[in-house]
Amino acid sequence: MTFTQRLFFLAGQTGVMALMRFFVQWAVKFTEGKAPGATGEIEGPVLFVAATAGIVFMVARVFDGLIDPLIGGWSDRWVARGKERRSLLVYSFLIAPLGLALLFSPTMDQSAVVRWALLGSGLLVFFVGYGLYGIPLWSLVDDFSGEDGKERSTLSNLLGAGILLGVAIGSTVVPMAIKKLGYGMSAIVVGGAAAVLMVLPYFSKPRNGDQPLADPHAHDGVSLKRMLSTLKDRRFLAVLLMFSGSQMALTVVSAAAPFVCASLLGGDEGDVAKLMTPFLGGAIPCFALVPWFARRVGWERGMLYASIALSAVYVGIAALGKGVIGSPMTTAMILFGLGGPPVAVLLGLEGEAVAKCARASDPKSVSLYFGMFNLCVKALNGLALALVGLVVTFAKDHPAEAAAATRVMGVIAGGVLFLGVGLYFAVRPKSSPKSAADEAVAPSDV
Repeated sequence: MTFTQRLFFLAGQTGVMALMRFFVQWAVKFTEGKAPGATGEIEGPVLFVAATAGIVFMVARVFDGLIDPLIGGWSDRWVARGKERRSLLVYSFLIAPLGLALLFSPTMDQSAVVRWALLGSGLLVFFVGYGLYGIPLWSLVDDFSGEDGKERSTLSNLLGAGILLGVAIGSTVVPMAIKKLGYGMSAIVVGGAAAVLMVLPYFSKPRNGDQPLADPHAHDGVSLKRMLSTLKDRRFLAVLLMFSGSQMALTVVSAAAPFVCASLLGGDEGDVAKLMTPFLGGAIPCFALVPWFARRVGWERGMLYASIALSAVYVGIAALGKGVIGSPMTTAMILFGLGGPPVAVLLGLEGEAVAKCARASDPKSVSLYFGMFNLCVKALNGLALALVGLVVTFAKDHPAEAAAATRVMGVIAGGVLFLGVGLYFAVRPKSSPKSAADEAVAPSDV
């Protein structure tokens, strides 16, 4: 692949992740009906009760996860019929942006029924669109790399980098947009820009990429048996559990960041950028080192070490509010910066890990593996949002305990990472086949 083709591939991941970060980081805050930087206490009714909305978000994420294996099987079937997987991106790139605009469109001028209808329909459209676009895109890691391990590592790194670029947009550009334009118009603007980025991976096909040969008997359709068969792959299951912990932790911390600034650091939601800047500054440069690190320690050990390191960082959020190094804000910035490198390792290896497990077990079911991966990760991310919603509601009902409630979010984030590591050790196979675990990760030029 050329540099431009890789850049287009990165653009698609950045666009869809910007949409997801917009949702994850600001959905709970949106329920208050206040934009970042607004002053004063909330008076009168709010758009949605945070705890109730958190449960709705969890249900939506579970639904999103349940349809992902179906989308994955359909994507594999699409290829088995001789069609290019990348063409699915053209059919789906506008759906998620439309859903984002819908779910952030409720206002206090509308009745409660209308607000809930917009939120519910927006969640449905958003998550269906996210799956229809995301799973084919992530599966292109294997389609575009083929037997080239170096290219697979490069594309996996680009997926991880795209996640963090999405986080950067959600943490810097989006707060400024919401403060100036409000939630609804910001969702439209960000969604439109993301849609432009999301269509670009269609043009990332390698020059020597061949049209897939039709093989209509390659799959017998998507069935519960085929979906569950992926979980019989103990290496995939172990990797899935570890990544579920890290993804839950990232969701909790992303949603908690505005409350960390307001409750522990004496600032407002606009200060989220101060925390995310050192985090991103520590993470993005580390993507170039991920293949080297994985080659030295192995991709599974790399995931393990990164999960343990990140759990220690996130538990440290519970101690924020004091100036251990400089001011309280400086201490928080340093702590978030320390989380950057382990997050880079986890995100940089995620796509490669799923693709390798699929290739070792069933090379024609790569999208199904990504679908099952998303089923578990998204369901648990929904649980993470529900937990954050409950904590936020408790803090609103007990203002004197707001700081303690925010610290609990850090403990939750670190705890789910530790739990993921423990479950990994509980289910992983004792031996690692060379093709899946000991294969050297080629250096990437990302």
